Amino acid sequence: QWYGEGGVIRPDPYAPLWESQVYRGKDFWSVEARFPLSGFYMTRNQNWKKNWLFNITRTRYPQRESATWSPLRYRSQESSLFRTFSGFPIRKAADDIYVKNLVPASVTASGKGYRASSVLEIQAADAAAGNYSIVITVPGAKPVRASISLKPGLNKITVPNTYFPKQGKNLVRIDLENGLTDAGRYYPVNLVYNPVSIRMVKPNYSNVFYPDQDHSSVAGNLSVSLDKPAKAVVSIAGDGVPAAQKVFEKAKGTVPFTFDTPQMKYGKVTVTAEIFVDGRKIAETRSIIRRPVPPKGDYYRIENGSLLKNGKPCFPREVYARYYQGGEAFKKKFDSENLHRKPFNNCVLEPFRLMGRGIEPETTRDQRPNQKLFDAVKRKMDQYRNRDFTFYYLSDEPECRSVSPIYLKYLYDYIKELDPFHPVLIGSRASSSFVECSDAFSTHPYPGPFFDSDARTKRLMNVPIHKTRDFITDITSLGREDKLIGLTPQFFSYGNITNKLSDYLKFDELECTVWSSIINGGRLQWAYAYHDLNDRPTMLEGLRYIFETIEILEPVIIHGKVHKLATADPMLEGVLLTYGKEYLLLLCNVSDQMRKGSFTSTVSFPAMYAFRAEGKLPAGKQITADFKPYEVKFFRSVPTRGVALKKDVAAMIDKLEKARSARNNFLHGKGNDVEIDSSNPSRRNNLCQQGKLFDGTIDNLAWEHIGKRGKDGWLELSFPKFVPTFKKIRLFGYNTDGVVVRYWKFGEWKTIAEKPVKCGEYGLEWNLVKAQRTVKIRFDFPGSVKKNKVEIYEVELVK
Repeated sequence: QWYGEGGVIRPDPYAPLWESQVYRGKDFWSVEARFPLSGFYMTRNQNWKKNWLFNITRTRYPQRESATWSPLRYRSQESSLFRTFSGFPIRKAADDIYVKNLVPASVTASGKGYRASSVLEIQAADAAAGNYSIVITVPGAKPVRASISLKPGLNKITVPNTYFPKQGKNLVRIDLENGLTDAGRYYPVNLVYNPVSIRMVKPNYSNVFYPDQDHSSVAGNLSVSLDKPAKAVVSIAGDGVPAAQKVFEKAKGTVPFTFDTPQMKYGKVTVTAEIFVDGRKIAETRSIIRRPVPPKGDYYRIENGSLLKNGKPCFPREVYARYYQGGEAFKKKFDSENLHRKPFNNCVLEPFRLMGRGIEPETTRDQRPNQKLFDAVKRKMDQYRNRDFTFYYLSDEPECRSVSPIYLKYLYDYIKELDPFHPVLIGSRASSSFVECSDAFSTHPYPGPFFDSDARTKRLMNVPIHKTRDFITDITSLGREDKLIGLTPQFFSYGNITNKLSDYLKFDELECTVWSSIINGGRLQWAYAYHDLNDRPTMLEGLRYIFETIEILEPVIIHGKVHKLATADPMLEGVLLTYGKEYLLLLCNVSDQMRKGSFTSTVSFPAMYAFRAEGKLPAGKQITADFKPYEVKFFRSVPTRGVALKKDVAAMIDKLEKARSARNNFLHGKGNDVEIDSSNPSRRNNLCQQGKLFDGTIDNLAWEHIGKRGKDGWLELSFPKFVPTFKKIRLFGYNTDGVVVRYWKFGEWKTIAEKPVKCGEYGLEWNLVKAQRTVKIRFDFPGSVKKNKVEIYEVELVK
């Protein structure tokens, strides 16, 4: 399995190549296992460590016994308790290869089985680029061998003529070899064969004609998957559409068809495709096209990869988990301005949220959901019938929970049948695996910056920023204009969740991630998350700047014709957008190094103005420029007035950041050396409290006590690694009036006698007559049992 984000998750059906042998002696047995380093393909070499957490578990039946090498408490997956395997050898740079997936394409019947092209995505490090022999072994079939070439980065490789004896799940073995490198894995391939299928072109989204669309004709494409051409008969009939048919005597591959339907009424029409071989019908499929009665409120659909509201394209931009765990002070700040958001709301239909965690095993199986779930989905949809919302949110990270695409497809079809006016959305880092289960996708390749050690000498990215494009093109490369792909950029730090060495993204890193997604076709931003957005000026002001920029450029981004720019440097990305007389150039360097490069356009552009920067670009077809690490450049054919320059925004963020970290607080940044106890311990771990109670942010929730839990609140801080001496105490929070402050002295609690004074809107300050030195301090909130809640944002002991 794969461990990440503080637990065992499954972003990949992890199945490395490994070997084992068992020896049975007279009165003992032994097991030997061999793991090639290339089998640790979920970890890139740049993130490799010499020390790994390691454990071996033996489970014995029928006399049930679980024995583990590491001393665990409750279950086998307590990886924080694993012993350390020191001196773990690093994988060769040339072995840094990740075979991401294998998807069958162009499936045809062949004898008793099926033939398909194997489409593989393979990630190769720079040192792993080169020529390889690939062997694809399907159970029950002869291995398929081919020669391939890998370039640095993500490769899409097609190996033709792979034979599959059966439909359904096939555990396929993939081997790569070039004499120096031997890598590979197993991958569960789901083979589905349809002799004929229909994909509608008009209407091109959800097979529905919306109120703003022309319904005078129906058009689509047959896909005929047979070894030889066959006769195809396509017919149409329905509400207001007289029966008609078209015959294609030698149909094979893609066969386009069109029917005139000027009198189509509100209701349904059916397109039927039949395939005949030697006069015998061998296959039939149907597609239902609807023209529903217009809704009373807003309606949404997807066209050209963008969201349309009442027929007009828009660029949705929102903050995930709005109002959750942010506190009253931040809520007041957040509500006082729009931050250039274009908000959207969701009707959440995720199975476990409707039915409880007990349904999760069912969701992993390739089956129809039980009727109770369909009933729960309908009840929730009925509750939202008259509400203002945009998406049905069907699943969050289904790839990490092994949720079956077949299972989700049943739910998706049911939702679209009941309500065609709101798209279905999922959040996924494997969007193409669920492309038939959703209309819109928000992918989240969080870069996850972290430091290599407590010394914080080297800063790394868990997912390099240049890989953002791979997660976006996962959908845009399919050519499905009826699908929307967007980005959930990382407006948080794992330092508050799983790893104290994790960091927040910097301003240029944030900007580069967002615009890389837009350059590659992303048309939605769903920032994660509200509860961390106020932690740093970079987060809040960075979001404001980025969303404001999208707002200004939205018309040309949404409506503009896309012209790809050619460049020899894979670390440079660019696109030219044209809309009427307006031209817009978006360029970015997705690496952490200085770059100098050129872009070439297929169309000429006029002289252009630097956007939110100083300078001009001459007319032509080529751009040559120097780029700082993660720099984004914009050039616009019209000048932009009345907005701050990027350099001024960056300077303002730096100024705010310096003020945050220069509050003369003895505890600032020492949260990991403070022990915290309270009336309301953190649900997961103390990292959130340790990170936020002493970070200089005085208006964001770090700890809270809920009064309805039947007891007064208290918060206690102990200092086992240092002893602070302080002359002032500051406490920032909400509903803190009447707080009693005590410090530990000579084996007993001493109450602070001085009365506090107000320190801003949410602060209290105690000016002590005499400096104090203590190993722990305590805050009690008498009477808080009667309050809705007490919130603490920051604790400061001032020298």
